[in-house]
Amino acid sequence: MPDFAALAAQVPLALSRRAPLPAAGTTFFRALHTTETGGLLALDQAGDAGVLSLYRPLSPEQEAALLAHLVPVLAEWGLAALYLKRRPPKRGTWRMCSGSGSLPQSRCGARPAQKL
Repeated sequence: MPDFAALAAQVPLALSRRAPLPAAGTTFFRALHTTETGGLLALDQAGDAGVLSLYRPLSPEQEAALLAHLVPVLAEWGLAALYLKRRPPKRGTWRMCSGSGSLPQSRCGARPAQKL
């Protein structure tokens, strides 16, 4: 399992680098890049809402653990809502989800996470 506590501890530094963006009136930007999270996730911010894109499959328990570590940090940053989006690991995954049944339907698409 990835070390979500260590990842969450690094988030404030990454976010501090973006602090001038909302202060200057930018309303949509990439708050965290996959290069800062070991390829695990990216976070886009639109106003006070975040879109957390996962680029590696996680079990439901791992997703819950990740959110338990990230939500307090992101709430302190000022996000009021977070949307969890599971990105396909490779091209064609969405097509497989919609038709062939080769991936469990519960792992396809995106779903809302929780309010911060």
